[in-house]
Amino acid sequence: MSKLSKYLKFSNYINKLREYINYFLNISAIPIIWYLKKIGFTHRSLYIHGDKKRLHIGKNCSLGNAIFNTRGGDIVIEDYVITGHNNLFVTGIHDYKGALDNLDKIYDVKTSGENIHIEKCVLFGSGAIVLGNVRIGEHSVIGAGSVVTKDIPPYSLAVGIPAKVIKNIKEENICKIDL
Repeated sequence: MSKLSKYLKFSNYINKLREYINYFLNISAIPIIWYLKKIGFTHRSLYIHGDKKRLHIGKNCSLGNAIFNTRGGDIVIEDYVITGHNNLFVTGIHDYKGALDNLDKIYDVKTSGENIHIEKCVLFGSGAIVLGNVRIGEHSVIGAGSVVTKDIPPYSLAVGIPAKVIKNIKEENICKIDL
């Protein structure tokens, strides 16, 4: 078999593969993406560890490849919340005290009471982590790499490990949208 015939055979294979991929994308993925955008939900990639019914996402949210651990409580995300890349929302906690005496305690996870509630119009920088039993107030900004362990009041800028409010955002500086 000559090089030209090998190339043509390979080229024909590649073209068939392209046709198959285009067919698959047009038939399978496009309606799903269209539906998600229609209901105002955009995301790149979400991973949910635990019961999916415990994750409640509002309209017009953009959640970039976030990880949600719902083992220890519900996660409520209200409307117009935006996250950067690699955000982590953790409700499950392990009982590490006395673990050297009883290793089974490490595997016990609290299954309720560690809820996370994120109010409307909150912005998260990339790599921010939210640990259970917190509420983040509306129109707040959480800095990149911050770890939220306590409640954040509305109209706040919080940064650091653990996240602390460093500035209050004036309400008149908020871009108003018709919610």
